[in-house]
Amino acid sequence: MKSLLKPSLKNFSNLLIAFLLAVAVWAMAVTAADPVEKRSYPRLIPIEVIGLRSTRFIAKPSADNITLILSAPQSIWTKLIANPDLIKAYVDLNDLNLNDREIPVRVEIALQPVKIEDVTPAGVRVTIQFRETQNQEQE
Repeated sequence: MKSLLKPSLKNFSNLLIAFLLAVAVWAMAVTAADPVEKRSYPRLIPIEVIGLRSTRFIAKPSADNITLILSAPQSIWTKLIANPDLIKAYVDLNDLNLNDREIPVRVEIALQPVKIEDVTPAGVRVTIQFRETQNQEQE
């Protein structure tokens, strides 16, 4: 029984090494054909505001747009530049009270693999106030 087990363990380790080498060669081939580039996205991305109640408004946003530095394969860069709608930036004001706060900017990218290296500004300072209604104006 022991003699049957030793050759299979040796073969398994050889098989595992061969598999790991194949994966490494495949990864190098893919990277060489479509290299990852880290660079600044060439357009400003508008910041969308979500979750703002209809009775309130933003009095003083500190920024309307963001800039991005991304790392992505060259083929993904081509698609992102051709279609700017693939990138969304937003601030979520749900459950936010009436005060002056910095809200983090969230970024969603519809293509993968993309790594977000930097978002500038990373947050937007907002002051939220009540919207005047017609009833208040008549008084």
